[in-house]
Amino acid sequence: MSLGSVNILGVIKNRLIETIQHIEHTKNAIKSVRFRADRQEAIINTLNNILDAALNELLNEIKLLEVIENYFQSPSDIPEEKLVNVVKQVIEFRSKSITERIDYLLYIVNRIIKEECSSEIYSFVNYYWWYLIKQLNTSQTLSNNIRMPLFVIVKSAITGTVPLTELVEQILGFKCNFSYDLWIIECPLRAERYPLEWPIILHEVIHILHETMLNIVSRYYIRAPADTPEGRRYSHSLEYLCDFLATQLIGPIYPLRIKDFYFMGEYKISLTHPPWTERLKVLNEYFSELFQKIGYDVKSQIEVFLNEHYKPPEFTRPDRLEDILNEAVKMLNININVSFDVKELEYAIQRLSKFNPYTKDMTALFNAAYIITHIKGFDDEIKRYFEGNEQKLLSEFFYLISDCVRLCYVRHLFERFLSQDQ
Repeated sequence: MSLGSVNILGVIKNRLIETIQHIEHTKNAIKSVRFRADRQEAIINTLNNILDAALNELLNEIKLLEVIENYFQSPSDIPEEKLVNVVKQVIEFRSKSITERIDYLLYIVNRIIKEECSSEIYSFVNYYWWYLIKQLNTSQTLSNNIRMPLFVIVKSAITGTVPLTELVEQILGFKCNFSYDLWIIECPLRAERYPLEWPIILHEVIHILHETMLNIVSRYYIRAPADTPEGRRYSHSLEYLCDFLATQLIGPIYPLRIKDFYFMGEYKISLTHPPWTERLKVLNEYFSELFQKIGYDVKSQIEVFLNEHYKPPEFTRPDRLEDILNEAVKMLNININVSFDVKELEYAIQRLSKFNPYTKDMTALFNAAYIITHIKGFDDEIKRYFEGNEQKLLSEFFYLISDCVRLCYVRHLFERFLSQDQ
């Protein structure tokens, strides 16, 4: 065996061993992490399973190197120089691919460890997540063979969801058979300390619910590439459905957040997402009664905005969209057009405008907070206290809302505990 082949295999082996050390370091880091997410032990076990799968691939690659090493030590009719060049190209390509893929995996896991969002955002998400699960149980559609997914919420530049365990299997290239499905919900950095943006996260929560439990859209359209008509109908239907259910859950603050923060002039047509104005138009059509009932200029805000910005989209709405939305309402047995409690909303506005905590209902809390900031409806005594410093007033107000979210969820947990105990 020549010195050149020894060096090649040694360099590659060292690269793989270095990646193994990074995995071991990450596994040690997980031991000291206290996750804010529910089901912490299951999340830790799943992350360790992911790292073990990556570790096994690296160990198998080292075994392959040892086989090649033994081959070099055996006599061969192939000129050694030619053999060395072939081996070098093949093994360097393989090892680079493996280490790059596993480095990407380690980056994702370290984001989960180091960039988890605040416990208040978990309180918000969990409140609605467990409400949805309860509705599914009520309608007897949650079968015993459906696995309850895990999710962690991390800081990000964008809002989105990542099916981590599924992504891991794609990266590694083989089935891992993890005990749990682990999802990442990505929350924009600016949103973490600004509760009025949290309703948009519900859209991502419903993506997870749909992919793991509802699976409605696939009954009407085939999941195909986004650049095909069928694929576009599938992906657009799913986006409309997530918007629709988010509004069903939390009321008008969801479309109002779209209007205020998420609309932008769209210069590039998205294949996977309908235009924001079209999404807002759909919500205005379905929830017109709700917007009118609440008052506080909600309906006119949305309609004035649409009159100014709406243009017919290049892609028409999916033809089975109405059937999809109706099936979702039936499965979840919810209709906020009927159940939204305007008197509770008024009570929440009354308390929050005086900086008194409100913890009874999360939906009333968020809509009241939006209305107060929109109409600048703070009590006169509160305005005098902050001496016209609107930035400080809003900062303290959002801190109050975050704390109310936490207390509202604690109250919800306590009520759930009592109902199970009876």
